[in-house]
Amino acid sequence: MQFKNLSLEKLSFFSLLITIILVPFFFIPLPSVTVDTAKTILLVLGGVISFSLYLIHVVKRGEFEYSSHRSIWAVVLVPIVFFASAILSHSPAMGLFGYNLEIGTWAFITLGFLLTFLVSVHFRTKERIFYSYLAFFVGFAIIALLALVKFFFGVEVPGVNFLTEASPSPLGSWTDVGVFAGASAILIFMALEEMALSTRSRGILWASFVISLFIMVVVNVQAVWIVSLIFSLVYLLFTFSLRAPVEASAERKLSYGALALLVISILFVFNPLVSSSGARLGDVLANRLSIANVTVRPTLEATYEVTRPVIKESPLFGSGPNTFGQSWLTHKPEGVNQTVFWNTPFEYGVGFLPTLIVTTGLLGGIVLLAFFALYILLGMRALFTPNEDRLGHFLTSSSFLLSLFMWAMMLAYVPSKAMLTLAFVFTGLFYASLAASGLIAKRVILFHNNSKLAFIAILLLVALLVGNVTYAYGAGRQSVASIYFQKAVRTAQAGDLGSAKALAIRATNMASEDIYFSGVSQISIAEANSILSSGTQPTEAETAQFQVALRDAITSSQLAIKLRPESYSNWITLGSLYESLVPPPLGVEGAYESAKDAYMTAMTKNPTSPEPHFLLGRLEASKQNMGEARNHIKEALALKSDYAEAYYLLTQIEAGENNVKEAIKSAQSLAMLAPENPGVLFQLGLLEYTDNNYPNALEAFSHALRISPDYANAKYFYGLTLAKMGEDERAIKIFEELQASNPDVTELAQIISNIKAGRDAVAGLEPSPEDRPTPPITNDTRTSN
Repeated sequence: MQFKNLSLEKLSFFSLLITIILVPFFFIPLPSVTVDTAKTILLVLGGVISFSLYLIHVVKRGEFEYSSHRSIWAVVLVPIVFFASAILSHSPAMGLFGYNLEIGTWAFITLGFLLTFLVSVHFRTKERIFYSYLAFFVGFAIIALLALVKFFFGVEVPGVNFLTEASPSPLGSWTDVGVFAGASAILIFMALEEMALSTRSRGILWASFVISLFIMVVVNVQAVWIVSLIFSLVYLLFTFSLRAPVEASAERKLSYGALALLVISILFVFNPLVSSSGARLGDVLANRLSIANVTVRPTLEATYEVTRPVIKESPLFGSGPNTFGQSWLTHKPEGVNQTVFWNTPFEYGVGFLPTLIVTTGLLGGIVLLAFFALYILLGMRALFTPNEDRLGHFLTSSSFLLSLFMWAMMLAYVPSKAMLTLAFVFTGLFYASLAASGLIAKRVILFHNNSKLAFIAILLLVALLVGNVTYAYGAGRQSVASIYFQKAVRTAQAGDLGSAKALAIRATNMASEDIYFSGVSQISIAEANSILSSGTQPTEAETAQFQVALRDAITSSQLAIKLRPESYSNWITLGSLYESLVPPPLGVEGAYESAKDAYMTAMTKNPTSPEPHFLLGRLEASKQNMGEARNHIKEALALKSDYAEAYYLLTQIEAGENNVKEAIKSAQSLAMLAPENPGVLFQLGLLEYTDNNYPNALEAFSHALRISPDYANAKYFYGLTLAKMGEDERAIKIFEELQASNPDVTELAQIISNIKAGRDAVAGLEPSPEDRPTPPITNDTRTSN
């Protein structure tokens, strides 16, 4: 068929089909374009082009055809509730578009349901639905191939070296790959059971089924096994017990694929021990292939603890779409402070769907619940409706079960954009299959013969078309801004601060988001610090450059707060900026008061965090207000008993006031009261090290490391203590281990070189590690996220 002979409807269909084919594995191989941004560009372009062509087609044809069912009204209501929740929230911009159409925003949810609608109207023939299934299997084949390459060869294989541990697949995380493999396994065993296939086709499907199971085993996501167990069991009951054989004398068929998935799911749900060393079944292949799939998210109880106060404050519309992170900081459970995730602003709760209760309130929850209830009832009715058309029944049952599988997973998992898109697509395919089988009624609105109705309809369609283009323009600017900012970050890391700042400013011009202005502020601070750290008297030109950088830093930080005043991190950034202007030689008038105000405001945005108290203590110490500094540090330690930075600062204060002996006595008493607290032991060791009591320091650091082997700062000073005691070989080994786990800490190489050359371990390090205001390793797993 020639392109010029294609109708607008077919062009819209092909645009949609290409988008569906590409979405699982699409990426743009440029360092500054993340997989997430690439998916946004694809989905917005594909969805907007398809919808625009469809609207023009409807106008030209003079009629609008749609499927009629109550659940479809819920499809329309969900984006409306999201929009109202975003507009009424404290941060409308975050709720509407976010930084780059995050999955919890109104923009992405609307795009998703738009794709559901487009699929439902374009795939109303069995042939087209079959095309969509081929698209799914193309995506599965590519994702499976990349996963197998990653399993057996790692990330350095030519052609796939864009993959990282944070995004190991163009589909998303390893959990996304596991969910995709689970969905594939279900679709495959249903095809084997319900389709009349050739021997060759069955062989290909069985091979694909085995590959799906292998990927599921390696990735080993507990939620995937549980949901797969439920779905395979239900399907077995349906096919074996409820579906009668065609002939009275025939035996009931048993789905061997469903049975295999059921048995394997049971094994991995219970996950038994398989060796005396404590290894479990689910860890065997993952450990052998060095695949680490660690997903950290709040528990169900923690999510509930956040939900309760938010619903109490704003029962109908919640905190606003895409704002769970701020709600988490405000209402997180107290026990979180004693974990390594104490300062992590989780953007989602235990799963995607539970998060929406927090962000869209009871009204959002009711609308979503109504949609899923009506959708499941419609699916059950379709499954139990006799259908002599074998292909038609397969398409209806498989699209329903696959979409339901994906939605069920979202109760306990946060999907990537690709996986959430596939859930919307299979939901649309289910509606399309029902329309193709005549199980739901079709309605047609004719307006070409009625001038008044035609005028209203065309006006509405033109408004939708304009809104569609406007949406694309806004989403496009967000994506371009994200690309500029990613490039700015990479350029700043390379040391070119001037170019990085220019790129970050371009990002702010494309999208006025607080994160980009905060980035400009931080780059400007780095510029100012580079001028001050030159070690020579600044020239007149350098002084002018310093003043410009300082002005830009303050202005940009204030703009970030103006755009998003509820952001905890924005206030911390502003406070840190002013704090840097307090000590000599700068001593800027009013900087101390401004820093204090910023930190106090930050405290209200994250009331259970020890960080603002610690920062206030550091600020007071810089003003020599040691009494106030101690009080703030004590408040920080009351909230987080193993807060190493606070202990470190307290040690600095005591050493600066020549109270080391008394401080050691206090630390020893505290260590006796809390012998399993590595933070207390770290402080004791640091005080002993400062007082040159190296054997005692070694014992304290060693004890801290027995409790917390990954305590990087304790290991750092343990190594220095060994060097002081002449244990050079042991010290070198310690620092080499630290260097492997902390490659960004450049001074580790110098320490190793010093020890090997027979010099003092800290020779050339200014200031010496024990004299610094913060610990040497800032990304310590014990003290940061």
